[in-house]
Amino acid sequence: MPPKPRWLLAIPDAIRQLERLDRDLLTRRDVERLFGVSRARAAQLMRTFGAELAGYSRVLRRTDLLRQLRKQRRQAAFRIEEQRRSRVVAELRTARVSGIRVVVPVEAVEARLAGLPEGVTVGADRIEVRFGSAKGAVGKLFALAQALGNDYERFEALVGKGERSG
Repeated sequence: MPPKPRWLLAIPDAIRQLERLDRDLLTRRDVERLFGVSRARAAQLMRTFGAELAGYSRVLRRTDLLRQLRKQRRQAAFRIEEQRRSRVVAELRTARVSGIRVVVPVEAVEARLAGLPEGVTVGADRIEVRFGSAKGAVGKLFALAQALGNDYERFEALVGKGERSG
């Protein structure tokens, strides 16, 4: 399934901003800011929404863009993406509320690759974590993540050379 355009969810806010705008012509930079997209994506959106050439650059009439965004907001693609996002946000909130609580040693925060817990190995094209319980797995993964952040250059060297640690 192809990814959904991120700018779709920016439509309601873009409409509010456009309704308050005191000028009629929009530039590519305006579209970048309006939708929070890259320069290239803004140029593509401008063409999609019918921007006209004015000198060496394209401009888009605010009223035309408003009309098209309101139409987009009524279409199924927008509603589906909005519902999907609502479900994701709800799941994330639930996950935070029922977050996993695992006791890890204080040393895990300062972990380095040379001191990974027993059962954690790092090598060329592979990371292995052996564990006896779900909480044990989370603790080892936390230590591994901390070690990778604290000792990234060593990680690159280990993975590149095929050495092992732990």
